[in-house]
Amino acid sequence: MILPTLKIKMQGPKGLVNICTIIDTSSHRSYILEKIARKFRCETESEQTMVHSLFGGTKTTATETQNLSGLHWQLRWNI
Repeated sequence: MILPTLKIKMQGPKGLVNICTIIDTSSHRSYILEKIARKFRCETESEQTMVHSLFGGTKTTATETQNLSGLHWQLRWNI
């Protein structure tokens, strides 16, 4: 499987931040790195433990995730 990537600039409280993204059009969730969440001063709304089921019946180890607030996406194209 090949997923497209995109380099974007997001406006944060301290100015523009360059971010590399992976576009997964069939995903039900979006993920960001913890350091990006800190840069954007996101707040935790709730926490949950996630286990991903992979092909062949394999499962990942349990991972703690946080549902965040404070990110609002606006897409603007400059070509």
